Amino acid sequence: MNKTLLQIDNRQLTIFDDLYSAADRERLYHFCSTRHFTADGSDTPRLEYKGDFNLYCNLLSGNQLQQSNFLNLEGTKEILSMLDGYEIIQARVNLSTLHDKNRFHCDAAGSNDVRTILYYPNMTWNIEWGGYTMFTNQNMSKLEYCSFYIPGRVILFDGTIPHCISSPSPSAPTYRFSFVIQYYK
Repeated sequence: MNKTLLQIDNRQLTIFDDLYSAADRERLYHFCSTRHFTADGSDTPRLEYKGDFNLYCNLLSGNQLQQSNFLNLEGTKEILSMLDGYEIIQARVNLSTLHDKNRFHCDAAGSNDVRTILYYPNMTWNIEWGGYTMFTNQNMSKLEYCSFYIPGRVILFDGTIPHCISSPSPSAPTYRFSFVIQYYK
């Protein structure tokens, strides 16, 4: 396991690589790739008027988070130890396509106590396929860190850090999945 700690405006971002066995990664990928996804947007509930939308699966419905077994994996234990006292407020699998419109945002709507686990479940992902995650300073005037989509990588970060993904490039042969759990204290 490789662990890297970063600070962005006194907010922590921790990167974990090589946490999971190949078998666990394969099971997580299969779990993510077999979900039923819903289109959702930020402007209106009517699909025909949505300029921005994404495809996701809410893992808090139907015990899907438990079915994923993510929280019980040996590699997840260290991450969960960093979240003592936090409660899950959202869990989802995102499916990204080259047509997505992504915007910088914070996961912590009005709160300073949200933590996000971001896991990259695709088994293979080449750098030229895009899909990286960018993190900026608080006023979004400077790119502080850009994470390439490294299969199996986990990023635990303070939800007040502005971030955005880039869409997969046209050369990407498949969807870009992300497995996300948000916690609140």
